[in-house]
Amino acid sequence: MAATSDDEIKFRPYRPTDKGDCLSVFESNVGKFFAAEEEKEYRDFLNNLPGSYFVLTRAEQLIGSGGSATALEAPSMAVFCWGMVYHDNHGSGLGRILTMQRMEQIRRDARYDSVCLRTSQHTCGFYERMGFRITQVRKNAISDGIDECLMLLDLRTA
Repeated sequence: MAATSDDEIKFRPYRPTDKGDCLSVFESNVGKFFAAEEEKEYRDFLNNLPGSYFVLTRAEQLIGSGGSATALEAPSMAVFCWGMVYHDNHGSGLGRILTMQRMEQIRRDARYDSVCLRTSQHTCGFYERMGFRITQVRKNAISDGIDECLMLLDLRTA
């Protein structure tokens, strides 16, 4: 077995004991990426996961999280759920790792032909570079100054 670096990024399933660290990651992004009033919705999500949820760790420290579920309105569509990395890690490539790992999980499930997500105007460019396209923008729908951007990726052409 090869030795691993303490700085190695690991992707693993969420455990209930991760909840406090996940909430810390969420709180580090409140203001620009999430509205404070979304915290209750996120807590409820963590208490009743509708699908798969994962965490990124480095040196056993949780540095990001994100998951996916099946869209209620379209069983052939996966939905990205609550993807985030600690604010201090933005621009480090961790968001890309988290996105690619979730995409790999979704692609393994043959029932999915597309992935959708709900994000803000602050991260829609990131997802466009990953192949998603904007399908709708609703000004200030998340909070004052935070627009809701609905995005879609067709797995059959991506």
